[in-house]
Amino acid sequence: MIKAQLKKLAHEFGAHLDLEEFERLYQARLEHPELKIPLGIDRYFLLSQDSAERKLAPLARQHHALELERTKAAIAAAEHELRELAAGKVTVAVKKKIDVRQRRREKLLGKLDFSFDRISPIDERVFPGTFAPVIASREGKRLLLPMRYRVRRPDGGEIPSQYNVFNARKDSLQSAATWKPLFGHRHALFPFTKFFEWVEREGCAREIAFSPSSRSMMWAASLYSNTNAKNALPYRSFAMITDDPPAEVAAAGHDRCPIFLQEDRIQDWLEPQGKSADFLLGLLSHKEKTIYLNDLVA
Repeated sequence: MIKAQLKKLAHEFGAHLDLEEFERLYQARLEHPELKIPLGIDRYFLLSQDSAERKLAPLARQHHALELERTKAAIAAAEHELRELAAGKVTVAVKKKIDVRQRRREKLLGKLDFSFDRISPIDERVFPGTFAPVIASREGKRLLLPMRYRVRRPDGGEIPSQYNVFNARKDSLQSAATWKPLFGHRHALFPFTKFFEWVEREGCAREIAFSPSSRSMMWAASLYSNTNAKNALPYRSFAMITDDPPAEVAAAGHDRCPIFLQEDRIQDWLEPQGKSADFLLGLLSHKEKTIYLNDLVA
């Protein structure tokens, strides 16, 4: 779960909010609606009183208006299919198809009730494939810019979905084909308020939210990938680095934890050039001291 108040977030980390990068993403989303941005960030630009930030508000409204039209068209298509299926012989196989299309139609109908004014905790959730505000360094200056939470290849291609390339294991940074080209070259910091994991409870998979005690914010050392391939959308993508969990996370049933880098090690991490691999790996051993609280997600 992220903090969508971008200007405040940038200030907390001594970073500059890169509005040009956000605007490029918002422009690209109009033609490529598969680019997912949390609704909380859309709402941030809609409600902003800053004239430069407000320039992104029409782009957010236009995207959601187009989404509404796409939803209406999908509903009409589903209803047409249902009528055609009902007009023929209703076999067991046809009944299954009807059930699938009815569930799809109901889900689509729920999207018609969209409103920017309806606030939900999920508005600031980031899932693999969603864009998030991430901190990187350019020429010694910290920037807060959007990156997609799931690394893609340097040529812009997607790594097959069966591979977890949104979390990078610390012990694989120098050996895994995905992480080796990024480690020591493209480092970032991902700020967030909670992280979520699925664990087994009483024989069932349950989602748990972890958050640091006595803190409203945490951050994870991260790696990011860039692409300048001519046929690929030019956006950055990132992965958090994870390590073995502290005792309380392990006791809750999960075997990994983001590396909550010590605050005084952030700049060294963000500027890896000229630093040895041993030094950089050593940085990842310096973690902020905290206790992770956990709650079942309703």
